[in-house]
Amino acid sequence: MDSTKENLILNAISLVLSIGSLAVAVWVVATGRMLETGIDGLFLVLVCLLLCLVFAINPLLAIRSGLLKQLLSRKAKVTAQEEQKVKVAVN
Repeated sequence: MDSTKENLILNAISLVLSIGSLAVAVWVVATGRMLETGIDGLFLVLVCLLLCLVFAINPLLAIRSGLLKQLLSRKAKVTAQEEQKVKVAVN
């Protein structure tokens, strides 16, 4: 597997985990479980927000540095080249 695919997979997994952690924190606050369980609910929300931050660092840095845009443009070029090969092979 080349580094382009590895970077895309790493960023995708990190982004999914970050959004999932944020969703759990929002769900705990929205359902009122944070207030019902006292300090445990507060701790759960803080841990979820910390996990969200940790997993969001890599995708945010990739977006900021332009790496993600570069990776996606490479992927688009490779896909276009593969389509050309298929068209040539069919003809």
